[in-house]
Amino acid sequence: MSGLPHLPALRSTRNAARAALAVLSFAFLICLPGLHGLQAAPREGGRAVFVVRLPSVPAWQDFAFLAMVPAATVRCDGAPAVIALDESGAITREMDDYLSRYKPQALYCLGPLPREAASARRQWHALNADSADAAAGVLARTFWKSADTAVVCREGDYGMALVASALAARLRSPLFFSTAESVPAGTAGVLKDLAVKKAIMVGLAPKAAAALKETGLAVVDLKDASAVLVWMREQKIAASYFAVVNPLDREATVIKKLSLAAPLLAAARQGIVVPLSYKTLWKTPFIGAECKASLPKGTPESRKPPRMGLTTVNGHPFAFVVTSGKNDKDYRAVNVDMNGNGDFSEAGEGPFRTGDTVTLGGQRYSLSSLPPL
Repeated sequence: MSGLPHLPALRSTRNAARAALAVLSFAFLICLPGLHGLQAAPREGGRAVFVVRLPSVPAWQDFAFLAMVPAATVRCDGAPAVIALDESGAITREMDDYLSRYKPQALYCLGPLPREAASARRQWHALNADSADAAAGVLARTFWKSADTAVVCREGDYGMALVASALAARLRSPLFFSTAESVPAGTAGVLKDLAVKKAIMVGLAPKAAAALKETGLAVVDLKDASAVLVWMREQKIAASYFAVVNPLDREATVIKKLSLAAPLLAAARQGIVVPLSYKTLWKTPFIGAECKASLPKGTPESRKPPRMGLTTVNGHPFAFVVTSGKNDKDYRAVNVDMNGNGDFSEAGEGPFRTGDTVTLGGQRYSLSSLPPL
């Protein structure tokens, strides 16, 4: 029903990216000291910012972004800074303010330079690529003179690519991408030129791993995030920070691609990414009609007239009543008749408020309260 935009709403607690950011107009900016080198030394060091345009839909640039994280970590000696632009490629006022304060010595842009690059205030470098594996190759050749170890992940496995990006940053190794069947010839050439001796294969791509072995590389197979953590412990590589994300946010959630921030957070904190893939239900509203006659049994005291309605969650119908407490100007509480007996005051039926969790239809949800329009 219309006219009630400010009633409480449900959203799943398993949504790992509930931030109020428009992902395609934000900057992922992590600039923290630390991370002493485990492998390759940076060619320059000092402050630098990496820039890439991200389409609003899944695209190869998502994986290029992930390859940028270890490159930025090496280039900036453990303090990676990466900015994701929207498809227009425009530098927003907020980003320009950040760049003015951060004062990077250089900016590296994958793809066409922003029009703001014409300004002589900053030193821009173009990194040209038209695919994820090409971008990974350009980044590896630019920021590594050599590398004993490389991290490889199958392009298309976005969840494991998030893990691989953070692991590569932790090892100070370049990140490359394979297909399900093999390793692109260009990638094989870069591995050879950098004198890579060992490849860490993150995710399931047995044929690609076999292809790497055929080139003479020692291959470590790490099929999932748990295997990565076990291997790190065996190698005595500490992981003091976990960035937990929902990789399905690349296309299945309202706020998209916020998970790309996870490898940056992990890289700056000597950590690792842990992906938890959960489908989400976003903002199912409790919209009801004002109770004109007698109030339902168990209805809490309400400053405004209580409203009652029916909502369906995961195929299960639930009756509810929304109320406003004596100090509330709007409807901020909801009681749910869990067992369908018409009584809203039984244990576990509320009143629930913003931030409370409730199990409906076999899944846990959190309540959020929508502000008045």
